[in-house]
Amino acid sequence: MPVKPKHFHHVTIQAFVRGEEPNDALARLDFLLPIPTAEYFAEQPVQNPERPQMLWRIPEQQTDLSLETAEGDESGIIIAELFYKKITHTNAVFDRLLSSLPEQDKAVFTKNALKYVRDGKLIVRLDDDVLRDGKAVLARSGTQFSFSIAAYPKNEETIRAAVQAFVK
Repeated sequence: MPVKPKHFHHVTIQAFVRGEEPNDALARLDFLLPIPTAEYFAEQPVQNPERPQMLWRIPEQQTDLSLETAEGDESGIIIAELFYKKITHTNAVFDRLLSSLPEQDKAVFTKNALKYVRDGKLIVRLDDDVLRDGKAVLARSGTQFSFSIAAYPKNEETIRAAVQAFVK
């Protein structure tokens, strides 16, 4: 069985949660994720000594979920961050994200993929209101997916070639 190429070193998904339980808010992302968020919450959280956050790890899957209250915010915004490192997970998140976009958004994204690249990362934002309905739509703000592009040496030319390879 051929192995899919490694397009990304890792994927970080960042969502802001306000006015609802984090496990309920994150469950709306499950259709885009290789591991349902409920599996993290089934584990015992560990305290990160370096940051004031709760951290859930699934070591054999090389994945983490962290929750941290936004500094200086009185309204109780929680920053939730999912991290995936395994090639099967990073590719799965990208493939699910791309296949979940409506045809119009998918066409815009594939045509303009390089516009989504910043500092060696492919950054895609999805509308939070639409995510609540189990759909994905590109947005200027909302839940952020950050794909660290696997390109060596990491320069404009190799990044451009890598992006063109995975959006085909």
